[in-house]
Amino acid sequence: MSRLKTYGYSISGVETDDGYKALVRAFQLHFRQKNYDGIMDAETAAILYALLEKYFPGK
Repeated sequence: MSRLKTYGYSISGVETDDGYKALVRAFQLHFRQKNYDGIMDAETAAILYALLEKYFPGK
């Protein structure tokens, strides 16, 4: 969750499972439209890590 915040996503409202799933789904809709089920799987995490490395190196 903190990595999504670092990238610029608001983490308010993610205290519940549904809130977390909605946050991940929003990220997936933007960066991986082929599957936006709201589950932080390996591909979603890899995309997030690659974006952070590119735009926020060292964080």
